[in-house]
Amino acid sequence: MKGILALVSAIFILVNISSCAENKAAQIPEPFSKSSFIRETEAENENEYLSIEHSVFYNPDYTADEVFAYFKEVVLSSEYTENVENSGLVQKWILPIYYTIEGDHSDEDKRIITDFINELNQIDGFPGMYPVENGKRPNFVMNFMSSGELMQKMGSAVNFERSDGISQFWFLLRVNVICRAQIGYDKSMSNAVRPAVLLEEIVNAIGVSNDTETRKDSVVYSEYTETDHLSEMDWLILRILYSDQIKCGMNEDECYAAIKSIYY
Repeated sequence: MKGILALVSAIFILVNISSCAENKAAQIPEPFSKSSFIRETEAENENEYLSIEHSVFYNPDYTADEVFAYFKEVVLSSEYTENVENSGLVQKWILPIYYTIEGDHSDEDKRIITDFINELNQIDGFPGMYPVENGKRPNFVMNFMSSGELMQKMGSAVNFERSDGISQFWFLLRVNVICRAQIGYDKSMSNAVRPAVLLEEIVNAIGVSNDTETRKDSVVYSEYTETDHLSEMDWLILRILYSDQIKCGMNEDECYAAIKSIYY
């Protein structure tokens, strides 16, 4: 089971997360644009077509309440911070993220990570992730290390439970803006779960900080998974999280009202 541990300092709260999830063959959806969904009805022996315009977030497979329930589970909840100040509030990045990939990783590891980051950079409102250049100091570090090193350096985040990946992020306490993150990957994890772990830890570190026990196709599913992509619902939650209507520090009631107002 993956989770999060929060440590509070004068300005920052450290939220710790870890990783694993299950396989489902859903494709990464193209970003929704304002579109019309067509419903066919019968009317006096002929088909009547009704065209309904919806918001850019709408997906006919999910109701607004279903979307909010998942948002609440993975964004507003976490395993190790239930009793910690700010644990039920929205935290996300608002300034650009500059990342490095360190340690003993393969070309395929780098490809999976950079392809996923390119997808994230297409989300409206996401501030963008960019490789560090010209000596700029990174605020997002991904490090591949041995299992022993991972537990030694980051194991306290998950109560020293065995994990293939652990992520941590820091946010400004008063404004709930994430300002720094680090991820530790076990370089010897199996190839079967490797894509899922690589993606999940990044998702955790950008604000989707909890695992789900309800959606088996999710990359943040709490049990074993070999998925190599995010589900439609995962992408939808990220798009909503980084929309203008969801603000850092929002609580459950405020998020519910925002999602209800923008979804349809």
